[in-house]
Amino acid sequence: MMGIVFEHCTYAGTYLFDTFTPRLATYVSLIQFPKFGTVAFFMLAGFLLGEKFFTYTPWEYFRRRLQTTIKPWLFWSLLFVGAMFLKTWIIEHKSAGFSLGETLAQTVQRVYLFTNYWFIINFLVCIGTLLLFRRFLYSWWLGLVLLLVTLVYAFNIHLLWFFPVHTTAIFGFVFFLWLGACLHRNWEQVSILLDRVPHLVFVLLFAGTFYLSVYEIQVLYAQQVEDPFNTLRLSNLLYSLCAVFWLLKIRSIPFTRFFQPRDTTFGIYLIHYILVYNFLPELLRPLGLLNVQDLSLIEIILSSVGKFVVVYLTTFALVKLIARSPLRGLIGR
Repeated sequence: MMGIVFEHCTYAGTYLFDTFTPRLATYVSLIQFPKFGTVAFFMLAGFLLGEKFFTYTPWEYFRRRLQTTIKPWLFWSLLFVGAMFLKTWIIEHKSAGFSLGETLAQTVQRVYLFTNYWFIINFLVCIGTLLLFRRFLYSWWLGLVLLLVTLVYAFNIHLLWFFPVHTTAIFGFVFFLWLGACLHRNWEQVSILLDRVPHLVFVLLFAGTFYLSVYEIQVLYAQQVEDPFNTLRLSNLLYSLCAVFWLLKIRSIPFTRFFQPRDTTFGIYLIHYILVYNFLPELLRPLGLLNVQDLSLIEIILSSVGKFVVVYLTTFALVKLIARSPLRGLIGR
């Protein structure tokens, strides 16, 4: 979740620089570094769900997931719709041709299709897909089919068989949910294999796939594609898998226990983007840090780290406060 928040805090637009300068390379690298977060989210979700797929009937399980997920998601997404609409109205309501209804419709579309709230819908679709094939959940042929679907999306980024945006890649992450469930089932054997691989191997793989990921972004950037940072880039999938398996080898990072990830992750995911969109610009504007393209290389790095620290700690504090109140159902689990 820290990776997802860092990426959202860093991203300020796509084609902000005219050429691939050191400043652009730094900006791209800062976005790419935590880019394993989405794949990790699906894999770890599959790992934690594990045998729960078989504890209930498919409908019972899916209904339970809806009850614990949809209500918090609906509350915070509607709050974001309101916050985004209000911000747009304040800026544009005196402009000629401003339409209240059209602005509201565009805001709803943007929130539910082009922000992090879309991925909760995507997540539920992925769970529903695995439940449909629950009987074959641990079959390697199912994994192969799901991998092929993911690879279609990965190659489509370059070949453009269909419009390559995340809303068309709704089945692109099912493979990683399946992989997480399989890792849970075979954890003893996987753990032994991971213990045999030296950390140096993971360091080299992590660095190599990171370089490939940045290079692929550079290629896509030159082609002026819609989304050169697409999570389903082949290089990023390899990078993400490397990062996740390395984290599984490490098993525990002491400082993360303070943040109680199992209790706070969903709440942080639901709330943080509201702060990124509505709070950060007002904080950065008087400091002269709003436009990334106007910053020096060092300022780009420091502002990204600073934004992440402010947003993550503020969101974490809000989640903890809500968890101790009668409204704790609003942050789910």
